[in-house]
Amino acid sequence: MFHFNEKTQDLPHRIRRSIILYTVLGFLLTGTVIAIVCLYPMYRQLSQLADQELEQQVQNHALTIQQYLSRLADTTLQITSRTQIRQKLAAFNQDKISLEELIRFSRPKLIDALKLAVDSVGMIRLDSSGKVRIKIGEAPSWDQVGVAVEQLKGPLLVGPIVTMSGRRLLVAAPILDRNGQRVGTDLVSFSLAGIFRILAEINTTGPVSQAQLAMRWDKNLYFLESQASTNSFGRLISPDSVLAQAMNNLLTNQNGKILSLSVKSRDDGHEVVTLVRIEDLDWIISGRMSQSALYAIPNRMIGLLIPLIGLLMLLGALGSILMLNPLTGKVILQAEEYELEIENQTKTLKELELANTQIDNILRSVPSGLLVCDSDQRIILTNQAAAKLFGFDIGQVANCELTGLVEAGLLPEAMRDLVHPGSSQPKEIEILVGREGLNQRIVRAESSTIQSRAVLGSGTIIILHDITKDRELDRIKSEFISTAAHELRTPLTVLVGYAEMLTDTTLSANFSESQKQSFLKEILEKGLSLSTMIDDLLDISRIESGQPLPLHLENSDLLSILRKVTQQIALGNQHHQFVVKLSEPVAGCSFQVDPDRIRQVMENLLGNAVKYSPAGSKITVTGNPLGKDYQITVADEGIGINELDLPKVFDKFFRADSSNTAIGGLGLGLSVVQKIVKGHGGEIYLESSLGEGTRVIFTIPIRTDSPT
Repeated sequence: MFHFNEKTQDLPHRIRRSIILYTVLGFLLTGTVIAIVCLYPMYRQLSQLADQELEQQVQNHALTIQQYLSRLADTTLQITSRTQIRQKLAAFNQDKISLEELIRFSRPKLIDALKLAVDSVGMIRLDSSGKVRIKIGEAPSWDQVGVAVEQLKGPLLVGPIVTMSGRRLLVAAPILDRNGQRVGTDLVSFSLAGIFRILAEINTTGPVSQAQLAMRWDKNLYFLESQASTNSFGRLISPDSVLAQAMNNLLTNQNGKILSLSVKSRDDGHEVVTLVRIEDLDWIISGRMSQSALYAIPNRMIGLLIPLIGLLMLLGALGSILMLNPLTGKVILQAEEYELEIENQTKTLKELELANTQIDNILRSVPSGLLVCDSDQRIILTNQAAAKLFGFDIGQVANCELTGLVEAGLLPEAMRDLVHPGSSQPKEIEILVGREGLNQRIVRAESSTIQSRAVLGSGTIIILHDITKDRELDRIKSEFISTAAHELRTPLTVLVGYAEMLTDTTLSANFSESQKQSFLKEILEKGLSLSTMIDDLLDISRIESGQPLPLHLENSDLLSILRKVTQQIALGNQHHQFVVKLSEPVAGCSFQVDPDRIRQVMENLLGNAVKYSPAGSKITVTGNPLGKDYQITVADEGIGINELDLPKVFDKFFRADSSNTAIGGLGLGLSVVQKIVKGHGGEIYLESSLGEGTRVIFTIPIRTDSPT
């Protein structure tokens, strides 16, 4: 008889203990590695976010101070650019008025201007030769600027400087006449109250513990302090300190604007200091925050997560022991069965995932909207096109009854007619979606029954087609045919009528030579009108076929073309007032344009202005250089355009009023004008309000001639 020895009987227990031990150790080791791998990047990212937030706050403070300094420069320019006192100074330079008259006229106006300028305490005004002519308040000395008067090309900020009255900021700015010639110089003195207000506000709001303004003066670095005496600049920063070295590096490096460093605090802790250099000045805004406060959130999160993860790992290990103990007896016998089952399940899951991916890709690729309902009229499938069309979220309508969505206003009322249980006939309806106006769409909805192998009529599929553009095209075609027939018939009728009278010898004998000339002139005008319509149609035909409009560019006097076209239109429309204001471009500039096309643009825009504005109203043509372009504006005081029609004014065949009683035209002019302007490299847009007139603005590039 065969007898089991002790070692043979103990083998299953050893296997069971080994499986449990290795599983628990592996679980704990894996959990520890995962915790370290996950927590370290999380802590690092949270710390970086805290650093970035501190840097962003200090940058915002620097931007606030820089904006305040810009306002000081703007304030000085507002004082400097006052026309009347600037003209008086120019007259004094030309010996047209005396010094007493200059001071008597300018001083009270400058005093009023200083009262309106925040934080200003005084100023001096110099004439063209650099001599001081007017002093107001705490008048600074030009020697404190450190720049010669003739070298000053624009507003210059100087300071802070220490004066007998306290610390001051100086802004110097040249006074220029209309020709850009310097006629004098202003030097305005400002107190530091505004800077101190900004620092006080910063230090009372936000998480930054302390924000200070540092600057370099006389080769030393100081912190600006409001409590400093009037003849002291501020608190000196030790030149040997880490902070001073970092500030000097930041001021020396022209490409650097921000620097962060860790320094030791007074309570033996550490602080993070962020330094941001203020552009164009030796100023630095510094923000301090203790490391414990800055990284409080990351430290607190990690402090909470580590014990929690440890507890979860212990619970997982205990659960593994309790779970594996009854299962280890079957592990060895069922391992192969489990492996085969896992392989089959993995294959099935991959096939299901592939099928779901294919269905999802198909739904996303379908441009039409799609709604699928089950036999209970619940929506079980939809796509993004349908959600965009009706304005709902896909998750909002999932598993909801179609009738309930109709009652909730998410679907139109007409959608009820598409779903009828037991009906297998396809249905098709047209519905309006959205509010009346620009957002309203016309949708054709088609429904059919889903044919299932198990159950006949197991659901309904609804396909939604947006046919708004199709309907709009049909409407535009119909309106264009009607409009074209009407617009072409009118001049043709006049042409045929006058031609019949002139060719009929009996009738023509009754007319004088002046009347016949008048008839011929009318025939010529109507013929030219027909020619213009045909030219517009040919241009549109070229555009539709993808061909560019032919342009014959040449060096041309653009302003002369604009004036001549305006004069021609004005001669034929003397019941309107035409005003032309064209500024000459700077010397050495020219225009490469097609003269005929530019005339076509102006004739169209001026013709529209005449047609759509009442008799006696003013039509203004203005032109001004604008950077690298020359901007032309045609403005009228006519009926204007409805706000809903503004986006469509450059569309082909569009007219603001397409009724039979509307003002004539095929609606092609502005579309052709837009192509001509863009062909020249310019831009065109239109501003209008109903009843308040219309302004059409377009630009033509300015060509700068290179010196020979």
